[in-house]
Amino acid sequence: MAAPVAYACDIDYLTDPGGTQFGVRIGIDNPSNDYTINGWTLRFTLPAGQTALPASAYNVRITQVGQEVTGTDVGWNAQLLPLNTLWVGFQVVGPDYRVKPTAFWVNGNVCSVGLWTRA
Repeated sequence: MAAPVAYACDIDYLTDPGGTQFGVRIGIDNPSNDYTINGWTLRFTLPAGQTALPASAYNVRITQVGQEVTGTDVGWNAQLLPLNTLWVGFQVVGPDYRVKPTAFWVNGNVCSVGLWTRA
């Protein structure tokens, strides 16, 4: 079996201010000029006390085991073309929307991360 192709990825993680339930939007960026991501799996760890609500997910299938979250494409959005961004989202229950994951992986590749909170 061939080794997986390594590529860069960027993540934009935005939260909407809220009480104990808040919205999360994640932009998965393909910054490559020449590599298409065909099928993707996003992994990250939610901070302690936060729980993703899979039924609220859009553009992604979400599962959570402990604090580990896995998001996968929903078929129609499996291909991420060069220099494009795919936005996915879901609701989270937890004590503080300002506390965010610090590391993300797409198909096993570490992504650079931008973290924002909408005012």
